[in-house]
Amino acid sequence: MAAQFAGIAPQGLPSTVLIDADQRVGVALLGAVNTAQLLPYLDTLLTEGTTTDDVN
Repeated sequence: MAAQFAGIAPQGLPSTVLIDADQRVGVALLGAVNTAQLLPYLDTLLTEGTTTDDVN
């Protein structure tokens, strides 16, 4: 499976890829991450993906 990710060496695994609202790679983190490291990225992506049109 690692071969599917061009440019990511096996030393970069585990890896975390967060997808933005436009279904593009928003953040790519190489190596192990914990919740405290991940939350700021998630907050940013969620904030960027929220528009007034999304609110019902």
